[in-house]
Amino acid sequence: SQTSDGRQPEGRGKVFTLIAPKGTPKLGIRPNVEPPRSTVQVLAVRFRTWARSEGVEMGDHLLAVNAVRTSVLKKQEYRRLMAKVRPLHLTFQRGSLRDKQEMSARKIQKMWRDRQAQLQARLILDAKRAQAAQEATQSQTADAAKAAEEAAAKERAAAAAKAAEEAAARERATAAAKAVEDAVAQERASFC
Repeated sequence: SQTSDGRQPEGRGKVFTLIAPKGTPKLGIRPNVEPPRSTVQVLAVRFRTWARSEGVEMGDHLLAVNAVRTSVLKKQEYRRLMAKVRPLHLTFQRGSLRDKQEMSARKIQKMWRDRQAQLQARLILDAKRAQAAQEATQSQTADAAKAAEEAAAKERAAAAAKAAEEAAARERATAAAKAVEDAVAQERASFC
């Protein structure tokens, strides 16, 4: 893993060029921004990739791709070069310790913001679920109360209907008894 001029890419602030040979599938570099930018920093380097094996580190600055400076490189051309063109010449400047610390701090801050957003989304979802459950319970309670009231009303109506039937039966029985008494009284009157 030597630079184009034969030096090892280990000194802080040194400029070095690496060549991704033909057949290299993915480089394994995630930049903090895409060109055209004067500063494109390596945000992360994936494990078991070409970039990792060549010694690219988080915080390194990508200066040029195939001898075109990142400050003038168009976004579409950058994406095409990084994805498909091999061999690919990448010129980096080793990031300082401060660059690495800043990148680490940014990653930690981003992870923290992402975690907070996940927790907030989960809390909102839990609150919505609790509200839906409460509404369902209230609806079920209201439905149960309505059903109980309807059942009581039916029972009252049935009791009233039964009472009316019993009253009508008593009236018929009373009328029949009176008719029998009248008939008996007439028969007695006809014998004397």
